[in-house]
Amino acid sequence: MKDQSVGKMKRLATLLLAVVSLSSIQSFADTSEGPTEGVGSEHPSVASVEAVWSGMRSEVATARIESQVSSGVLWKPIRISAREIALKIDSIEASDPEEKIYQLIEVFNPEALKQHKSYSGPGEWKMTFVETLLNNGVSERTTGLEFDHVMVDDLHLVKSFPVKNPPTVETVKAYVRSQPRWGFHRLVSYLPTSELTNFRPIEVKSSNTEGNISEEYIVRNESGSTVTIDGEHLLPLEIITRNSADATPNKVRFFREYTLFPGDVLMPLEHYEFSLDSSGELKSWSVKLIRSAVFNVELNESEFKMPASSGAIAIDLRNPEYNRGSTLQQSFSDVKEYFHAQAEYIMNMQPEQPLESSIREMNFSWRSLLLILNGIVLMVIGFVLWRRQV
Repeated sequence: MKDQSVGKMKRLATLLLAVVSLSSIQSFADTSEGPTEGVGSEHPSVASVEAVWSGMRSEVATARIESQVSSGVLWKPIRISAREIALKIDSIEASDPEEKIYQLIEVFNPEALKQHKSYSGPGEWKMTFVETLLNNGVSERTTGLEFDHVMVDDLHLVKSFPVKNPPTVETVKAYVRSQPRWGFHRLVSYLPTSELTNFRPIEVKSSNTEGNISEEYIVRNESGSTVTIDGEHLLPLEIITRNSADATPNKVRFFREYTLFPGDVLMPLEHYEFSLDSSGELKSWSVKLIRSAVFNVELNESEFKMPASSGAIAIDLRNPEYNRGSTLQQSFSDVKEYFHAQAEYIMNMQPEQPLESSIREMNFSWRSLLLILNGIVLMVIGFVLWRRQV
């Protein structure tokens, strides 16, 4: 009887221990998977970080962004770490975007600053002012001093403005929408969470970087790429991209001065990107500094119309087998009408036969004919000589 009581007590204790353990596991899971509210809260989970990134992208329906954009290639690549790059960026004190870019060039590429030229080769640089418009993902536009990009319907239109030296004419090129071109700044160019769509984090851990004022965390994926996030908003401050866990970083991006813009969208004022080679040497840089931005306001579809002047050159590049260029005989308030009218003709056009191929075929035909005639003549001569001998 006593043994039976002891056995029952043991089974009861085991059951209670299992219940307590299960409750502890459930409690830990609820804590680790729950969203992080701010500094000093529980360690953020992978799920909470992904939820913030995904949610922020969905907050933007329309956008109007004005920014200063610049990029350059170093004369002489320099060996530098991501942390050293960050310290140099933070050492720049200018507040005006244009002056900040000049200081950035002076820090990383002083030889280029001496050139004072627009970008045309290694060691030189460019700077321009651009305006980006987004309308519910249906229409997008980027306008700069020398170009105008419009994505509308199934088209990506690129217009180059005429210049005086050397003299050029207005040119409009049409691509299929899935072919984004250089110089087109979409929303993903500004919203850092858009770059993390396929990041797929597997680990989140605290950052022990010396001098941190607020709590930061490191998010890592399987390839060894990492994202440093702030503990308050779980938004990226730094993205280091690697091809594998033990590889040298090939790209480093920094996001500074998060600001709540009209439309309740939190976005960094400053975007920096640095490319490095396999040995860890800095090769090139680019920067976007936002001057103003407003989100989720009504935009008129007329803002996405691209006018074209009579006499402008229109080049249709939608069919890779056949590119057609022509001079516009009339002006257009929206040049997409011209390319829509050309769509069926261009997409069904077969490439013309190369001239050299035609010449080869012609030469081959004449050569064959001459050989046949020569054979006939030889047969006749042979027959005549045979008759004489007979």
